Amino acid sequence: MESTIKSGEQLAINKSNKILVMVGLMLGLIFSELDETVVNTTMPTIIRDLGGLSLYGWVAGVYMLALSSFMPILGKLADLFGRKKIYLIAMAFFICGSIVCGLSHSMTFLLIGRGIQGLGAGGLMPLAMTISSDIFPVEQRAKVQSLMGPVMFIPMLLGPLMGGFFVDQVSWHWIFFINIPVGVLAAALLASGLRETVERKKVAID
Repeated sequence: MESTIKSGEQLAINKSNKILVMVGLMLGLIFSELDETVVNTTMPTIIRDLGGLSLYGWVAGVYMLALSSFMPILGKLADLFGRKKIYLIAMAFFICGSIVCGLSHSMTFLLIGRGIQGLGAGGLMPLAMTISSDIFPVEQRAKVQSLMGPVMFIPMLLGPLMGGFFVDQVSWHWIFFINIPVGVLAAALLASGLRETVERKKVAID
């Protein structure tokens, strides 16, 4: 099977727009993490509307289970087929999961959407760190990744505020719909900013 494969050395570092790529990665990271904190805040309202109190714990559990399960799989696929391609596929899954969650009329639908979201998030988080390492020279990588750590505190601070706002002023459905334009923007920034050098190889999937 003919596939595209690349490594850190094969990325065209000098041709990538580092600012666009980093902004896209940061947006993806923030919203994949923010989704978890916002949902936790709005769960009482969601349970009131959809019922299914017995499935309360699975709303977060299925997300984390899918994320943890697919993180190593998507990481390996990114090594085989290219980080950019797999990252964009992961973002597509996250957006699709958000649409399913936003349109949910039952807890079963909500759990399916959360599983799809978790699958996407399993690619967004590790690939953000990998891509940010690849587009910078070795001597700058530690500095860049140290800046990404504090970004993870943003979802913890904004999650409860956003959850309360959407529940009080709009609808809990919009905590998922808001992911769609942001996800599309993050994907567009990364797609336009990241340049890859690729080579054709036969790839065997174990």
